[in-house]
Amino acid sequence: MGARGVLGISHLVVGEHRQAIELFSAAAQRGNSDPRYQWAALNAFSHYLLRQYDASLSWAREALYLNPNHLQVLAVRAAALAQLGRDEEAANAVEVLLTSFPGLTVERHLRNFRWKVAADTAHYREGLLKAGVPLHKSTIVDFASKRTANS
Repeated sequence: MGARGVLGISHLVVGEHRQAIELFSAAAQRGNSDPRYQWAALNAFSHYLLRQYDASLSWAREALYLNPNHLQVLAVRAAALAQLGRDEEAANAVEVLLTSFPGLTVERHLRNFRWKVAADTAHYREGLLKAGVPLHKSTIVDFASKRTANS
C-alpha cells in the first residue's frame, strides 16, 4: 500500500487528482497503520483541488482524528470551508490554525508545496485568503526607535 500511496503523491503533484484519490483511497482502506503515511490528509488535498469541498472536509476530519494538530490538514480544512461559503466556520478554523501555528502566513505555507500545476497552487491560495489566513507577516515599524538610531 505504501507504493500505491507514493504513486498517488506523484499524481497529486502533477495535477492528476482523480488518479491520486483512487490510489490514496486504496491505501487508506487497506489498513496501512504506519503513522508516516498521511493518506487521509493527501486525499483531503486531492478532493479540494477537484473542488469537491465536502469530500475534502470529510477526509480532513479523518486525518484530524489521527493528528488533531496537523498543520496542512487544519489549513486545507479552513480553505474548504471558505470555498463553501461557510465563513463563520472558516474563521473558527483559521483561529484554531493560527493558535497552533501563530507565525503561519499564506506565503510561508505555500513555500512548502511543489505542485506542478500553477492553477492548483492559485486555487489553494485563494481558499486560504478567503478563510482569513494572513498573506504575509505584518511588520510594525517603531518610528521613534528609527529616529533615535539615525541621530
